[in-house]
Amino acid sequence: MQGKVFPTRDGDQLVYTFASGSKPDATIIFLNGSFFNHHQWDLLFSRLSRKAREQGKNFDYLFIDYRGFGNVAPLSHPFTFDAIQEDVLDLLDTEHVGGDVRIVGSSLGSLVGLSLLDREPSKISSLFAYGFVPPAMPVIQHVREVFTRVKAQLATFLSSMPPARMDEATITPFAKAMWDTFVLRYSRTVAAIKARGYNDAYATYILKYMKGTPATTIASFLDFFTSESIVEMIGKARFSPSLFKKVTVFHGTDDLIAPFPDVKAFCDAVQVHQFLALQGKGHTDIILDGSLCDAIAATVLADRP
Repeated sequence: MQGKVFPTRDGDQLVYTFASGSKPDATIIFLNGSFFNHHQWDLLFSRLSRKAREQGKNFDYLFIDYRGFGNVAPLSHPFTFDAIQEDVLDLLDTEHVGGDVRIVGSSLGSLVGLSLLDREPSKISSLFAYGFVPPAMPVIQHVREVFTRVKAQLATFLSSMPPARMDEATITPFAKAMWDTFVLRYSRTVAAIKARGYNDAYATYILKYMKGTPATTIASFLDFFTSESIVEMIGKARFSPSLFKKVTVFHGTDDLIAPFPDVKAFCDAVQVHQFLALQGKGHTDIILDGSLCDAIAATVLADRP
């Protein structure tokens, strides 16, 4: 599938891919987690599209890389949560997407998806969230702390090489920050992997999801998600109780980024349509776990709530 560059309403750019057919049963939108591009969905998409064909179902698929990520122009405006939502809605209008529209969102993408479901209930039918980041203050404060650690470790890199893009020559500082934060501190990865330590193979793995992204985009992203504005935004958020009847959550019991107890407490309180606890799974296991992707694909393809 060939990606297209989409000019946002304020002059920035994003890359998206729309795989469409005739008379789709539904459209599935994939919203990425923080930092990553649409390649984080490669395994899930392969399992989901195969199951759809086996069931004789016809789906359109829309993959969206957030503004400023990938081989696009560096951001000319600060990264904001509102801008992400506007971009998604503008893309739906541009591609004339309607009918049954299901969002599959990971981490940041799950929070964006929830906000879109609340904002445009006539355009979005349901949300399937993995590594759910709910609008709950304990979770948001914790995620902000995680990003603050990443930002501190990357401070020298981001200030000294603002024109750089993520490639084989520049990925190491970012990959090392990801390793130190997301593997060593906030995961229950098997001891053998941690003991092996950081190496170039991990940098190659991270580059797959970051290639081409300007360092200035990462800096702008971290500025927003470590600021008080994200906390204030969540503090003011008011979601309709009926909204959560359209939300299915898959959450790992070993998720230390969006802590499982806090996410489960929120989902129980608002009574989401379905909460599936994934034993021993972490925040990003959706990327490489085939059995997990099979389970999520089967749920997404079933009739919506």
